[in-house]
Parts: sequence; structure tokens; C-alpha cells
Amino acid sequence: MLGLSFGGSLALEPYRRHPALPRSLILASAYAGWTGSIPAEVIEQRWRQVLREADLPAEQWATGWLPGLLSADPPPRAAEELIAIMSDVHPTGMRTMARSFAEADLRDVLELLLCQRWRCRVTPISASL
Repeated sequence: MLGLSFGGSLALEPYRRHPALPRSLILASAYAGWTGSIPAEVIEQRWRQVLREADLPAEQWATGWLPGLLSADPPPRAAEELIAIMSDVHPTGMRTMARSFAEADLRDVLELLLCQRWRCRVTPISASL
């Protein structure tokens, strides 16, 4: 199972519930969900932003999300392609995804995986925040 960014959280949840399910788990740029990774006031800002923008055409909101999704100076084609992908987002799906990610706290799963890989003592990820 492979998870990239938001997909990392999507991959971690089935792993949490059924650790024997994936033969391997590859995470790239994954994090522990909004609750597991960022301060409550930032979560609230993001949630309000999603609610404001969910029913708008993507052309009106997608560019505002690009700085958090792409490098500082992305190739123009990358930004255009990402906006095209974001244009296919359905408002109900956008709100559902944001709510589930806002509530997600996958620190326990990440800590377990890190310690299995590196044979370490459990050091809470929150200690490094």
C-alpha cells in the first residue's frame, strides 16, 4: 500500500485497523492528520476555508491551496494540472474529506511504524512538534 501526502493518512487508517492487510506500507510526505499534526487554531482556519470554498467553482479557490501543495516555484504545467484535478472535486466530498482529515490523529500509528522500522523506544511524535 502506498500513500502520498493526504493519501498517507488514507493508507495509515486501514493499517491501524488491519495491520496484516498490506504486505508493505510505503508513506511519502505523510503526516498524522490535522489533529495529529497542526495546532487547533490552524485546523479551525482550514475548516472554515473549506466550508467557504466548497460550493464555489474551483477556479475561485484552487490557486489559494497551491502554495501548500506545490514547491515554492513549481513548473507552470504542474500548477495547471493540479487546478484541473481540483476542478473535479465535488462539494460534498470536499467537506467530508476535510472533516475526516481535521479529526484524524494518526500519531499512534506513525510512532508504532517508526519504532518497528528503527527498533527504537517509543518517542511520541508530539515531543518533536
